[in-house]
Amino acid sequence: MTEKKCQDHEQSNRPDDRRAAPRFDCALRTELRLGDNLIPGSVSNLSVVGARVDVATQLEEDAELEMRLYLSMDESDDEDVAVVAGSVVWTLAVEGDGFMSGLRFEIMGPHELERLRRFLRSLAPPG
Repeated sequence: MTEKKCQDHEQSNRPDDRRAAPRFDCALRTELRLGDNLIPGSVSNLSVVGARVDVATQLEEDAELEMRLYLSMDESDDEDVAVVAGSVVWTLAVEGDGFMSGLRFEIMGPHELERLRRFLRSLAPPG
């Protein structure tokens, strides 16, 4: 699928969704850096402007962080990594299973943005 067609598909993915960009379900490994703390987690959905992460530690709203996104379904592949700076928009406790948080990406280099777009295109259904 061409980038233009993929963007058209992404924009029409959910017409009632008022998000800045469509989100895609995924299962990716991530590491969040808050100050001196490194917090492992997983990404359960992702877009070019943010992500929903599952972590064991409660993240405070408006906390600024750095996120390492491992953009490969292969757990042993550490090559395709995007590093972005962002902030915590919301956090919810998940009964007996840690916390779920929504992150907004604030700063992303052009190479990371292209890696992320390429990965999201791979998640988009053909058509």
